[in-house]
Amino acid sequence: MSQDGDGTGGDGDTGGGVLVLSDDVVVHGRHDAEGNRLEPEEVVTERRLGVRMPMTAHDTGRPLGGMRAAISYEQPAVELADQLSSLCALCKHWDQRARAAYVAQCNRTKAGIQELNRIRITLFKAVDRIGDQHEGDDGEFDAEHALGALGVCHPLTDACNEIVLTHQGSGCPAFLDENNTQPFTYSYEARDKEADVLGSRTYDRIMRKAQGKE
Repeated sequence: MSQDGDGTGGDGDTGGGVLVLSDDVVVHGRHDAEGNRLEPEEVVTERRLGVRMPMTAHDTGRPLGGMRAAISYEQPAVELADQLSSLCALCKHWDQRARAAYVAQCNRTKAGIQELNRIRITLFKAVDRIGDQHEGDDGEFDAEHALGALGVCHPLTDACNEIVLTHQGSGCPAFLDENNTQPFTYSYEARDKEADVLGSRTYDRIMRKAQGKE
């Protein structure tokens, strides 16, 4: 089972860490259509972010350096701040080694290979959101490259009683099902001090920008 999401990435060897290459937040007006000043949490912001994140081989977990991409998010400031400060790639519960082991196990059976093909189809369906981070040499979407940007989310796996893969640029979903009837408990925890500092700085910067302080 896989859950896709907006992605982030970089190029070069990151040593397992996340490197911000460029970072810009644009505020799209601090007043509503009637001219009333919006609260900082309501201000619509766009964050244009360039990052470098580690990549591993989808079947062995061998480090492959990283990938680089530009990401753009536009939504209310507080939602944007929450989302970008708690990406899967920064969470200690997101596990690429477990994904590599799962893929290797799937490749041993016909049913497993069929499951991997279903995951690839899911990634193709998300090409409008993650495609620019996973282009092959021919400029087309590379599903194998995208597969390498997935990891096992252990809290989601426990909640769903099956392996759940998420993209490194995703975050905790609010619900487990498409009908939004089964709430999911927010489970993000920064994987290390570096991730914690990056997440906090990201949140604070977006909110300062929304308040007109930056």
